[in-house]
Amino acid sequence: MSDEGAWQELFNHYSKFIHHVLHKAGIDIGEHGDISQEVLVQLTKSLPKYDREKGKFRSWLGHVILNVAYTHGRKIQAHQRKLSALESSQEQGSGILPANLDQIIDREWELYVTNLALSRVKDSFRGKAITVFTLGLEGKTTKEIQEITKLTEDSVYSLKQRVKKRMRAEVQSIIADLEF
Repeated sequence: MSDEGAWQELFNHYSKFIHHVLHKAGIDIGEHGDISQEVLVQLTKSLPKYDREKGKFRSWLGHVILNVAYTHGRKIQAHQRKLSALESSQEQGSGILPANLDQIIDREWELYVTNLALSRVKDSFRGKAITVFTLGLEGKTTKEIQEITKLTEDSVYSLKQRVKKRMRAEVQSIIADLEF
């Protein structure tokens, strides 16, 4: 079964349960989609660590869901505090903006363009190419990617380069379209 097929099967089996637990935990329904995806990613990473002798799978899964939801909530709160501080300083007329505002804007633009390019090129590749590329973006070494994907070193390198080449072209196209 392909990674995409395995992912879809995992989603089909557990998405309703995840949404139910999030609902019962009082998590805003607008956050369910993002948190569910994070839970499924965490589940694929943590599944090998599950010890049947320590408890039922559903209890373990419930803890994974709540831990991810808690972490997600903390990230949102931190982001909201930063926005509030920025708005507050602007309302007070202090004109105080982060000294590195240009760097922040540039970094956010790069992330936006990269994510947009990735969403556009995903369908151009089959198999594990996108998985290999995104694992590389996450900072995984070639050896780690090999272990996760069960590919050879040459395959990992080749897939990364193919996606990278296509991404560069897509980023250039996006920049040409969006920047004046």
